[in-house]
Amino acid sequence: MPSKKKNPHSGPMPPPDPDLPDPVPDNTQRKRYYNNGEHIYYVPVGGDVWRTGIVHLENASTVLQRVVDDEDGTEHFIKPTRIRTMPG
Repeated sequence: MPSKKKNPHSGPMPPPDPDLPDPVPDNTQRKRYYNNGEHIYYVPVGGDVWRTGIVHLENASTVLQRVVDDEDGTEHFIKPTRIRTMPG
């Protein structure tokens, strides 16, 4: 009998990164991965504040999300554990 492939989007959600700054923005949620074009809050690696951005329209990964910063337009590759949804 052939083995079933495991769905990479199933199972328990990984814990958030322990070095995220407080407070987490209000009315946000964690997700396993984020959709292209989705507006988000994120913390760059080594960062100490939550920033706003958008998941790049050509993002092709659920392991590292390609994020474009709202303020300066720089691109970052961010783990979903360092991202939260924007309300509304």
